[in-house]
Amino acid sequence: MKRRNVLKSMAGVAGITAVSGLSTATDCSGVSKWDAETVYSGGDQAVYDGSLWEASWYTENDEPGSSAWGPWEEIDSCNGGGGGTDDGDSGDGEDDNSGNDDGGGGTTTGCGGVPAWDSETVYNGGDKVSYDGVLWKAEWYTQRTKPGSSSWGPWKKVGSCDGSGSGSDDGTDGTDDGSTDDPTGGSLPWGNRTLTPFQGTWDTAGDWVGQTLDAPVDRVNLAFVGDPTDGQASPGWLSECQDGCNWEHVSEKADQVQTLQNNGVGVGVSIAGWDSPTLAGAADTVSELKAAYEDLLDSLGISHIDIDDENDSYSRPTSVYERRHKALAQLQNERPDLTVGYTVPAGTGGIENRNYSAGKDIVRDALNKGVDLEYVNIMAMHFGSDASASLVQSAAEGTVDWLGTVTSLSEQERYNMLGITTSIDGDGFTRADASTLTDWAVDKGVGMLGFWALYSNGGQEYAETFAQGL
Repeated sequence: MKRRNVLKSMAGVAGITAVSGLSTATDCSGVSKWDAETVYSGGDQAVYDGSLWEASWYTENDEPGSSAWGPWEEIDSCNGGGGGTDDGDSGDGEDDNSGNDDGGGGTTTGCGGVPAWDSETVYNGGDKVSYDGVLWKAEWYTQRTKPGSSSWGPWKKVGSCDGSGSGSDDGTDGTDDGSTDDPTGGSLPWGNRTLTPFQGTWDTAGDWVGQTLDAPVDRVNLAFVGDPTDGQASPGWLSECQDGCNWEHVSEKADQVQTLQNNGVGVGVSIAGWDSPTLAGAADTVSELKAAYEDLLDSLGISHIDIDDENDSYSRPTSVYERRHKALAQLQNERPDLTVGYTVPAGTGGIENRNYSAGKDIVRDALNKGVDLEYVNIMAMHFGSDASASLVQSAAEGTVDWLGTVTSLSEQERYNMLGITTSIDGDGFTRADASTLTDWAVDKGVGMLGFWALYSNGGQEYAETFAQGL
């Protein structure tokens, strides 16, 4: 996963492209060298590794050149003046981990002898294939899942091939690889459209693993994880939070998560939810929160976090979500495969700030802190007894318009970034509405559809309706 340059620069830059292969040199005299502990704003400049860099937005501890889509734009090479190259010995006690990787073009590796991906072949963890000029490694059992088709899927990109491999599957064998194109003719920038419902993990949800495997879903967000305690922040599965919360460490369900992954289902974990405490609220520092997130990811072997922060029964001062965003941005720098999405409240006019969840403020701050959001997922529900497809569409259109005020994405890209979650629990949203909404979403290029919740009565039927349209 590469960082997408979606945030509008405070300097007014609408879009930034990384520059490489510069042939000129600039006098960098008077420009300080980059420092990991310094906070930079859009337009600030620094010297690093013999080049002049300019920040596109707020950043701290993001090494210039470490990501082609990060906050730093390389302006030019220096002619010897200025802060010079950061040799890692700045006296701040931090290892800059610069090595020899300039972050510009990724890894190139030979693919000779590696077979091309085939939709009918069964692959196990560790198996390698070449596809579309890229070498991929399977993280777990998979069949028919195209490499790169899902950000939560079983395939991990190793590097680009050097031309000696088998190349991409051009489809001449007659096999349909299941790829989906957007309405403009290009592949969606965040993967194919996905059906990603929420699924409960508590006892009363029943056989939630079996329900998930029986449903035609690409991915699932498992609900909910948090920490109701006052001690060191630790990720645990939550239940009965209306009565104080039952808690068990996430590792207690690691086998169930592995079963889903082994059967080709991408698994994400949703943090907080209604009536639930967040990990960010339990932690006192960014480092403590980051460690809790690492525990969650490593215990379950996952690479996706959904933030569903929607109840003010637990303290939600601004410092909580600012702490969260700093921790997530640091994690994404260290774990390029980590994806993050936000599930937020919405009215018929789009994403909203509500007394229990400041949806707009939270998303805006996440972008300002450098969090790479895979999606902004609106809870298009509780509109009354007439929760029709047209009302959900209105909420989606309003959210896409609002995203245009905080990102430099085109309208099509904003639809690609949009997630829509409806409710099938007595909200008046029928399967006919689901079918209508799906047709509209496909036409618009909406990136993700889902509902609350797969364990509910009718969950399987609604999943089938959504899936048929997608």
